[in-house]
Amino acid sequence: MNILHIDCSPRTESHSHALSGAMVQELLARHPHASVLRRDLRLARTA
Repeated sequence: MNILHIDCSPRTESHSHALSGAMVQELLARHPHASVLRRDLRLARTA
């Protein structure tokens, strides 16, 4: 299983940030061999 975790909230303490992290942790608990690719759009360069 592959998991793509995209973060785009400018606030690291936001509820959506916490919820998405909890969801990824739950998926990893159920699928321990899953691969997680994290992308933080706050850090992405804009053209």
